[in-house]
Parts: sequence; C-alpha cells; structure tokens
Amino acid sequence: MIAMEFEQHKLLQIGQVAEQAETTIRTVRYYLQQGLLKEADRSPGGFYLFDKNTVDKVRYICLLRELGLPLGKIQNFIENRRNAPDGASASNSLKRILEEQLESTEKKIKEFMTLKNELTETIRVLDSCSECKSKPERSFCGRCSVFEQFDKLPAPMKAVF
Repeated sequence: MIAMEFEQHKLLQIGQVAEQAETTIRTVRYYLQQGLLKEADRSPGGFYLFDKNTVDKVRYICLLRELGLPLGKIQNFIENRRNAPDGASASNSLKRILEEQLESTEKKIKEFMTLKNELTETIRVLDSCSECKSKPERSFCGRCSVFEQFDKLPAPMKAVF
C-alpha cells in the first residue's frame, strides 16, 4: 500500500527533497532529526518519504538560516504553529518571533550600511593614494596632504594606517 501511495501522491525520497530544495541530504536529515520536518511515510525499503510541500519548508528553513535566524528560533516558530490551540494563539506567537527577527534584521542592515559607507570612503581615499611613491608608514601617511583633504578618515583606514 505504501508503494502505491508513493506513486499516487508522488511522495519524495530524502535525496529528491534535498535536490529540489538545493541543499544536502545531510541538511534534510538534520532538520528531520531536530523536528523541523515530518516524514510522510516510509517506503517498503525503509526510506523516508516526504510530501511535495517539504521542499518548500526546507527552502524556507535554509533561507531563514542564511538570514541569521538561529535554528532554535525556527524550531520555536514551527512548534508554536503545530502546538497552538487555535489560529489566534499561533498567529500571536509567530508574530512576536518575527517582530524580534525584524528588529534584529533592521539593526544588521544599519550596520551593513555603515560598513558599506566606510568601505566606499576607504576606496575613495585609497584612490587618492594610488600615485604615492612613499613607503606606507603611519609616521608619513599621518602627515600626508591626501589625508588632510578628508574631514575624517574611515574606520578601515584608521585600522591600516
């Protein structure tokens, strides 16, 4: 019966899920062990079988991980949804988790924008130094007229010079 169900419902083996989600079998197996995924069934040979929605779940979990969401929060996210007594409870719980992540993400974006600006400014300073024939030493560079053109040296320049 399982084999027939496998064919009728197009259940996927773990390798197929991994391939379609563009990740590894090891990752899918780990998510399964951590309770992030549920198997739909087992094949007669004992292989895990998953429904097609599992591919989307794996992709989403991988995306959340790439964006910096800790696996523990992802687990809370999924468990809260599964264990909630009603839609309102699930929604409120998930909303709190996502609001925390949004706040953290916005903070990271600001930090990355600051870094981007500092790197851009450092490149601009370094462009001015491209014709310099002197040895790059703090004692010389600190007195250089190129550096005097800038109100404030970017942090990467301070670290190097």
